[in-house]
Amino acid sequence: MSLILLELGNQVRKLQAIKPGSNPAQLPRTLERPTSIPYALDLSRQILDALAPDLAQGPLPFIHHQLAAHADQMLADIHSLPIPNTIPGMRLRHAVAAKIKLPIASRDVEHVHIYPTHILAVSTSSRSTAAGPDAPLSLVAIHDVAFAASCSTPALRPVERDANFTLGTLTLPLCPIALPSMQALLILRVYMYTHRIDILLSVIFPLPAPLTYAEVKSALVSSATKLRLATHLVSAHPGPAHILGYARRVQEVWKTVCCLGMYHIELWDALDLAWALVLVALTSSGMHWTLHETW
Repeated sequence: MSLILLELGNQVRKLQAIKPGSNPAQLPRTLERPTSIPYALDLSRQILDALAPDLAQGPLPFIHHQLAAHADQMLADIHSLPIPNTIPGMRLRHAVAAKIKLPIASRDVEHVHIYPTHILAVSTSSRSTAAGPDAPLSLVAIHDVAFAASCSTPALRPVERDANFTLGTLTLPLCPIALPSMQALLILRVYMYTHRIDILLSVIFPLPAPLTYAEVKSALVSSATKLRLATHLVSAHPGPAHILGYARRVQEVWKTVCCLGMYHIELWDALDLAWALVLVALTSSGMHWTLHETW
């Protein structure tokens, strides 16, 4: 586990922020992929089995399918909870769990809810640097199965599922985690449940139509398709500043994927296409920039 986390740390430290107005912009030709994917996938499986022993014999594709089938309800139950957006960083030293009072409408025993099991207490480097040790931590609720079925970072601890719920109150453990971007985490949280790259790409930037994975694979080897999609990107929001904004968003998602240890080939192919479209769009918008091999 330490080897893969060290590798991810090295990748993130190699990043250089993209700044509008830099001339020329220094951009990588490709986004670097981790080299320890088989080990990381095995690690992810171990974490999932520890968090959900009842799923230990379940193949990952089956678990992903079941998550996707219940994604709408699981995400709706997350959004129904009155969880504060942030807490002071110092408070995490004295609190290991959050007690969430369930909405009255959620206490109907005849309606089955799928409530989250954990709350991520997220610190980002920019916020922590600005405010010091008491920097506010962003709170993001998550289901342990959804997180562990996609991420090899051991951020969650096992809980007794029957012990965290009493009538009217839900007790969720607070799990600290440092990530590059809150926005990217929220984008990726939806992917953890749905495993739909069409939704992922549509949130990152505008496309003329949702792309299936087969279309993503085809576009990766088609210059004409990449030009068509990039042209739509430029026409939707003309000007290099907008395209650089999309580049930063792709960069933040990529960095967060690395930190979370997400190794689904479909996800990485989607990020490769997103980055390729950014580079073509920058050329189409007339911005001067130079390439180096990878970040």
